[in-house]
Amino acid sequence: MDNEKPIEKIEIQDPPLEELKKKRSCLRRGCFTGCGCIVFLLIGIALLFKFVIIPRPVELASVPPSFPEAIPLYDRGNISRIEFLSGEKEQRLLQLAAFIARKSDLLTSLALPLSARDQLRIEWHDLSATPKFIENFYQTELKKNHIATATSSQSDTLRQFTFATTTIDGAVIITDDPAKDGTDSLELIINYPTEK
Repeated sequence: MDNEKPIEKIEIQDPPLEELKKKRSCLRRGCFTGCGCIVFLLIGIALLFKFVIIPRPVELASVPPSFPEAIPLYDRGNISRIEFLSGEKEQRLLQLAAFIARKSDLLTSLALPLSARDQLRIEWHDLSATPKFIENFYQTELKKNHIATATSSQSDTLRQFTFATTTIDGAVIITDDPAKDGTDSLELIINYPTEK
């Protein structure tokens, strides 16, 4: 046992505390930077969709000049609200979808409408005429202009039907509380080709 060397005192050293903090700091900084970039990217995409891509209706003060003459208006003087949704903006959304997919043939194969169509929504409230009178007015005037009507449904509080030609389609929706005189609301929705 004479050959044995005395055991020296071995000291186990931990890495300096500063080194550990630096490693954690780099990792933390990298995670926060990556997550922050993703959050800003998502916020940017959401704002892009909200303000640029998704079309929103615009409230108008009067009926636009592009309104189809064949569609009758019940009472022009008492219109409560007119909303216009541009077909050109919907067209832009379809073009963007085609660009993203990078397949313009995809749109034609899906038979999506390539012509832009505007939508006009006209509302009347608290009309003195009865719901039956208003429905008869629209049915008669549309037939005079050779516009086919279909899909009629009726209840105590709701009357509605659709109409269509080769280029124009729409709906008439009449809501009413039978306990009150007159008609509570009339809504006319029309889809027609965008004028260029």
